Amino acid sequence: MFIKLRSYMAQSQPQPGNDNDNDLHQELRRIINDEAITPLFQPIFNCKKGKLFGYETLSRGPKDSPLHLPEPLFAAARRFGLLFALDSLCRKKAIARFQQLALKGKLFINIDPNCLLDRAHQQGTTLDALRQHNLPCSRVVIELTEHQQVNDMEALKAAAAHYRSMGLTIAMDDLSAGYSNLQLMNELRPDFIKMDKYFVRKLSHDPVAREFTRAICKLARSIDCHVIAEGIEQECDLKAARKLKIDYAQGYLLGRPEAIPDPNSHARFHKDAEAANDHDTLEQEPTDRIGALCLPIVGVAPNTRAELVFDRLQKEPQLMAIPVVDNGVVVGICERNAMLHRFSIRYGHELYGSKPIRQLMNDKPLIADIDDPLDAVSPLVTNRPSHTLYEPVVLTEHNCYAGLVYVHDILEQITKQSITRAMECNPLTRLPGNVAIEREVNRRLAAREPFILCYIDLDNFKAFNDRYGYERGDVMIRLLADLLRDHAEEEDFIGHIGGDDFIYVIEERPQWDAQVKAMMEAFRQQAEALYDHEDITNGCIKATDRAGNPCTFGLASLSIGAVPCPPGRYTSHLETAEVAVSLKHQAKLHNGNALQIDRRHNGESKPTPQQKSSTPNATPALAAA
Repeated sequence: MFIKLRSYMAQSQPQPGNDNDNDLHQELRRIINDEAITPLFQPIFNCKKGKLFGYETLSRGPKDSPLHLPEPLFAAARRFGLLFALDSLCRKKAIARFQQLALKGKLFINIDPNCLLDRAHQQGTTLDALRQHNLPCSRVVIELTEHQQVNDMEALKAAAAHYRSMGLTIAMDDLSAGYSNLQLMNELRPDFIKMDKYFVRKLSHDPVAREFTRAICKLARSIDCHVIAEGIEQECDLKAARKLKIDYAQGYLLGRPEAIPDPNSHARFHKDAEAANDHDTLEQEPTDRIGALCLPIVGVAPNTRAELVFDRLQKEPQLMAIPVVDNGVVVGICERNAMLHRFSIRYGHELYGSKPIRQLMNDKPLIADIDDPLDAVSPLVTNRPSHTLYEPVVLTEHNCYAGLVYVHDILEQITKQSITRAMECNPLTRLPGNVAIEREVNRRLAAREPFILCYIDLDNFKAFNDRYGYERGDVMIRLLADLLRDHAEEEDFIGHIGGDDFIYVIEERPQWDAQVKAMMEAFRQQAEALYDHEDITNGCIKATDRAGNPCTFGLASLSIGAVPCPPGRYTSHLETAEVAVSLKHQAKLHNGNALQIDRRHNGESKPTPQQKSSTPNATPALAAA
């Protein structure tokens, strides 16, 4: 389903007066008889992909007419009983012009529900026009607009059912005058809803507008409905809409209503969306933040009578708790079982019913920020006293109340993440695999955290594996993994690409290279224990190549390509990996352990890598590229 949010604007009415009425009436009849309606088309875009989704058609009268703009045009039609005639004409003209221009995507057609009650109303008008111009019903969205109050909900539901029976989809637009939006959503179950531009324009700076919009989006998704943010006029509006995961966007920033829309006008938006999506992939996964589980439950004021809170808990059995909020600031929480217990005892209603809820609430709830990592909040939840163990976590954004998160949702998400991580981990070393490596590197790049990316390759491992068998080979792989863990700091990251290749991400700090060399030396010493005495004495493994020719292979060593990644130098893990692999190949040109560091961006000339000792297991040398 789709939701389109548009602010309700009072429609201008023709001014009373016989002469004026007569002139407007005649002008309206002339427009209808001459079919003097020009359809304009305003694009609607997919927020995430930046691709054109469709067009909303907007009708205009003649430019030199007092009925040029839609507000006075349709107000006159309602006044003079010509609503159906005008409405059907606008539909017919829009469909014909849409096909004539060969526009892409869906066509959103505005229909005033009041025209269905017009005495001149005839069913089949829209379908006939679609058939005449060969426009499939699947490409048309009927946008029910309410310029005046509609008091007949059954007629509105019948209209929606009628259009759905034709294979059309339904959008809900500005239908709040007669009924609440929530009731309309429940009754009509639209495919699209348009978000009021009053809220859209506040998303970038008003936390209340953001929370309202977030709640609407969550509700829409629960009924399989998509949201369209209308009134996007500034870059900050579009950025905020994307951040809230709103599905579609429409507004002057993206395209004005045009009689002949430019088919290439969306190219910049598409390019911007790709850039935004690239940036989004660099950010922390939404499911890693506790805000992904946020339920926008409406709070109560501290002076609310306890009996009102109790009544709400009884009427809404799904509520586990109700937050107590004072001017946006969380001051406590009322847990369901505790409240029900108080009112279930003898004289409970008499004892507690008239008390302000601040006297019964828990004034020390667990509070977390909406952007806090789930892993950081989870231990705080499980380490609470037993009587508050299952009390929901209160979430804030910019220190203002945002919603609640239930404990079972936290545990379920943690379990899912554990399973996902287990699936992503290398089964031999239990280190994160390629997907996790890519995510971690991209996250650090997006956060503009300075770090060093080390690509580690285990040299001569195949010869060792062939000589001693895969079991001892697995021991060597696990040895390297353990040494990386031992030498890494808490803020570092270790990943296992596969085989004998590893990734070591080091948070930038002084003497980080000394730490890497210490790990390399530890590997050199401990790896010797995995060889037979004869091979250690010879300093190599004697074997044959695939052609059966005798040859020797040095003892296992490490070749490492290290890429310093200051903020802004690289934009994706692919760029850093390409440089690291190149450096690793340079390191492999030398015997024994080698660390090749990229110093080209430091303004230094590219020195020749230092030749390492011919002894295979010499102390690692530091070479620079």
